[in-house]
Amino acid sequence: MLKLGDALVSCGRAEEGAAAMRKAIALEPAFGAAWLNLVDIKTVPLSEQEVDQMRTLLNGQSIDESERTAIKFALGKACEDRGFYEEAFALLADANDRRKHEIRAWNIDQFQYRSLHAEAVFARPFAVAEDA
Repeated sequence: MLKLGDALVSCGRAEEGAAAMRKAIALEPAFGAAWLNLVDIKTVPLSEQEVDQMRTLLNGQSIDESERTAIKFALGKACEDRGFYEEAFALLADANDRRKHEIRAWNIDQFQYRSLHAEAVFARPFAVAEDA
């Protein structure tokens, strides 16, 4: 439903896209990516009930930590849109701090190994087209 919603929004069908994202959230209320994409639709505002739903999710203990981070970003954006700047700042600062700990540091040795391996794999031909 999320990908369908994204596609509909990209085609200019924001209301239908939002409905698809809301359906994804109804199936999985703690679906952080769906909340993020829904709040990012500029022409379709979130309802107060949806904002409260995100707050309730964050107050609970039963959601995955990466989903919690995504929902904090989404709720931060929703609060900013409503002019609740202090709450938005606190949510976004915490979400960014959480994200910093979720992402591994970049490793140049691993990058070089993967780059060289990819070059070796794609340097040889896999198939040759034959003219009929």
